[in-house]
Amino acid sequence: CRPIDFARPLTMIELGPGNGAFTRYLLSRGTADSRLLAVELNPTFAAALRSLNDARLAVANDSAERLAAIIEGHELPPADAVISGIPLSWMSGERQREVMRQVFQALKVGGVCIVYQFSPQAGAHLRAVFPRVEQFRVWRNLPPLVVWYAYRS
Repeated sequence: CRPIDFARPLTMIELGPGNGAFTRYLLSRGTADSRLLAVELNPTFAAALRSLNDARLAVANDSAERLAAIIEGHELPPADAVISGIPLSWMSGERQREVMRQVFQALKVGGVCIVYQFSPQAGAHLRAVFPRVEQFRVWRNLPPLVVWYAYRS
């Protein structure tokens, strides 16, 4: 989460938070005025996220493919950051591109999308939508993760 400036109030979106490891981290770093929308497809995980009982957190038990509608329903401003761990390689290429297009539209100018995956496949879909994409590997993770920072300019 290096590109995120936690010193100021943020609007953040997390796609596929699972059991909430990043969710808890984002909430711990966010200011009292920050907002976090967690979009989780699995109802068990979504219920666990709701139990965090943080007024800054909104949980949508829904698909990232419906991100634009979810954001509209929560009346969120353009996001400073989107963090995604959803298993994109399990989706068709067109579905991946659609999610990335919706993420791009959800971000404010200067916002960043952080994607972490075990497969390098998502890079091409990010580069098709975002004008600036940086990629690196986290070798200390087993198996190693591929991480992308994609910026909206």
